[in-house]
Amino acid sequence: MTFRPAPTGSVTSTFYETWPTPVGGYSIDAANNDLRTTLPHYQLVRQRLALAVTDPFINPDTGHPVIALGYPILVKDNFVGVASAHNHVSGLSELLARHKASANASPSLPTNMASCWPTRCR
Repeated sequence: MTFRPAPTGSVTSTFYETWPTPVGGYSIDAANNDLRTTLPHYQLVRQRLALAVTDPFINPDTGHPVIALGYPILVKDNFVGVASAHNHVSGLSELLARHKASANASPSLPTNMASCWPTRCR
């Protein structure tokens, strides 16, 4: 994926199956998309200064449901931003469809703080 400001004040992203063959992309109005306020994991990380995992939400860039992970970026103990990743819910659904759990399985997503599946992080 490439991400670059477009000359019109929008943000344009292009997605590649393999370089240099694009498979899709989109543009959004950058002026109306302050990620510090529109992405829930940014605020969670800023409050906790620790790893945060969100409930599913609609990504304002793509319009698709995602689950986000965020981790604080600190410079001399001062919060300066968030490193993040979005996992598309459709991708998770496809993964779970290919790798079925047995009837007695207890799936979990372990973290250093809590278990985050199948209920909210505690």
